[in-house]
Amino acid sequence: MRRFVLSGLLVLFAFGFGMISPELERHLSTAAADQKLPVHIVLKNQYDTRLLFSQVDGLSRQERRVRVAQILGDFARREQESILRYLAEREKQGEVKDIRPIWIVNAVACEATPAVIRELAQRADVHYVNYDLAWCPDLLEKPGAPAEPQYDATWGVRKIRAPEVWAQGYTGQGVVCGHIDTGCD
Repeated sequence: MRRFVLSGLLVLFAFGFGMISPELERHLSTAAADQKLPVHIVLKNQYDTRLLFSQVDGLSRQERRVRVAQILGDFARREQESILRYLAEREKQGEVKDIRPIWIVNAVACEATPAVIRELAQRADVHYVNYDLAWCPDLLEKPGAPAEPQYDATWGVRKIRAPEVWAQGYTGQGVVCGHIDTGCD
């Protein structure tokens, strides 16, 4: 019985802290002790999307955008206070640089040494730490003249019923959208 309880506590303890993504783990395994790696630190506490939807229900699109930014920004400022203070201290010691809060997903981006990254992953308020893959916009295809809209949508676009949304006038024009996906579950 004692062994069972200890095993259970060990499992709970193991999942109580953040994790390091496999991609970041690969970079950590070859990084020098003083090398700073670019990372995203995603915090455990995320704003309840159901609550957010209920708070903006009935507002116009413009009002929703402003209100969502206010709500998520305020939430992130409160939730990130401790980790930003920690990172600022480590920055003074030369172990962290380029600290950037990300309010929309309650995360923080920075460059940090392997030791700091491992400490971050052990924090109770951190969900996971992921390698911040750099991309170069110069390598992207240069935009030409806008193409004529294609109404022969692929199966995935039809499956999510995007043509019906387009028919209602929602095209996404002027909207900037971001997505971070580690590939880890």
